[in-house]
Amino acid sequence: EIYYKRRNDPPNFVFNAYNYMRFWKSTNNILGKNFDLYSTLDDAVNDANGWTWCNYDDHNIGMFRDCGPTAYQAHEWTSRVRGGDGAAFFVYLPDYEIVPFTCQVRRGPQTTNSLVKSEVSCLDGETLASCGIDGWHNLQGTYIDPSNPNTCIAGTHDTNPVLAVAVCCTFPDGSIDSVATIVGSDSTTQSISQCSSGTVTGCQVDYVAGATNNLRGAYPGATQSVNAYSGGDDYDTLNQCTSEARSTASTIRGGAQCVVPSNGYALNCVSSGSMIGGTDADFDG
Repeated sequence: EIYYKRRNDPPNFVFNAYNYMRFWKSTNNILGKNFDLYSTLDDAVNDANGWTWCNYDDHNIGMFRDCGPTAYQAHEWTSRVRGGDGAAFFVYLPDYEIVPFTCQVRRGPQTTNSLVKSEVSCLDGETLASCGIDGWHNLQGTYIDPSNPNTCIAGTHDTNPVLAVAVCCTFPDGSIDSVATIVGSDSTTQSISQCSSGTVTGCQVDYVAGATNNLRGAYPGATQSVNAYSGGDDYDTLNQCTSEARSTASTIRGGAQCVVPSNGYALNCVSSGSMIGGTDADFDG
């Protein structure tokens, strides 16, 4: 048994254990700085007899690579694709309770007019977690007005039908302090939107000017090179969104929906991204 204990996490860092199970990397994950390892639960609870040696960053090698109590200890790792030890992972939460909540998809009216937006709002008691669009061609994109963060707005550039799609969540009474919509700067490549507090729950991209039918989409997590997004299971959001145009012929504007929990609560979100068919260049919208 190996016990992993986090410490000294940087601001806005969201720990995603599943990522480390897939790839044991050193980013925000250094023994003695960001975490400690122990051989028993008693040692972990009492911060006693912590391990002193660890290595990292072997692709697709998961927890805990060749870490050892005092020196290199081969093959402590597991992997989904490279063999290794069989393992089960458990989370010890002595002072926390997992509080359930529910979410529902709400759809706005369909529009086929570039001058008429599709809008949908969450009901009283619900929180808008994300704002999306149902459509396939000449999309204007989606946006949330920061002065009205419970309404999702979407549009089209021609007569192709689109409608706004809102994910509305009902959290326990008193668990949410506030909701903020962060608007990114205008850009012809990438617009970055960063939650200064709370947890990012949705990303938007909206057309501003220039060529139409030129939105690539938006994604949470680390910003990648333009037109080179590669998603994955349970992607760490880093509490930021990156929104992109397909080319510099258009100006776009990104956005991030940030839900701020009340004191005593935490909201941990991860993201999954995938492309169905085609090539990277086809991953648009």
